[in-house]
Amino acid sequence: MTALVSNDLGDILENYADAIEGGNSYRGSGTVYKGIPGQYPNDEEIARDGLSITASGNGTTTTVVYASGDWPQSRWVKENTPGFWLVSGDDEHRKITAWDNTTKTFTVAPAFSEATATSDTFEIRQGFIQMKDGVDIEAKEYKSDFDRVFSLRITGPIIETGFYGRGCSQWEQTLELTLRLLKYYKETSIRKSVAANLAILKSGMMESEHREGAIVALIHNGAIDIDEDAHKAVGRLQFRLIYRLDSTFK
Repeated sequence: MTALVSNDLGDILENYADAIEGGNSYRGSGTVYKGIPGQYPNDEEIARDGLSITASGNGTTTTVVYASGDWPQSRWVKENTPGFWLVSGDDEHRKITAWDNTTKTFTVAPAFSEATATSDTFEIRQGFIQMKDGVDIEAKEYKSDFDRVFSLRITGPIIETGFYGRGCSQWEQTLELTLRLLKYYKETSIRKSVAANLAILKSGMMESEHREGAIVALIHNGAIDIDEDAHKAVGRLQFRLIYRLDSTFK
């Protein structure tokens, strides 16, 4: 007989990675998440001056028209570094998925709740990206692409908390979120940056819309740990993760 499990811890970790980065590239289908933009960006222009735009024409729920823009798409659409978000005056945030320098139009996903219109204002903020496989997020080497990166992992014992019918069991483990930020000479502000961004990530991860599939509850343990050296600061959050697994034997 073979046990077929419909959801597992891999699904849960991929779900939360998508919840942070936005989209659904890790799960490959299902909910297109809004993602979680942070504060204290490493982008030089935004960090120095801030960056806000005012729509120059009427758009749609997924487009923002900005006639003053003049950039290559690679300025705002990233694959291997943290992405960017448009944040509306109503604090709706949506990830930038395209910039068309011919039509002067941003595209975002998922859709805003209403179509964008002339004179709407948006702030551009920077998010986070998951550390690639095979790389230690706490490695000592200094690399510019190891900034604003996070990792998710399961730690500690696996605790079975009860059965809920044929083929369904409930479990609890510790989910740890680690965030790495480079200092870039920000010696006095780096701990503030780590603490602020971890607080944002904590709130974003605990939203109910991120509890897909096997996830029953995510409960923060109430502490933030921060370590630092000459080049970087690394902060950690831990959560109680309660989840269910459904299995059948064939």
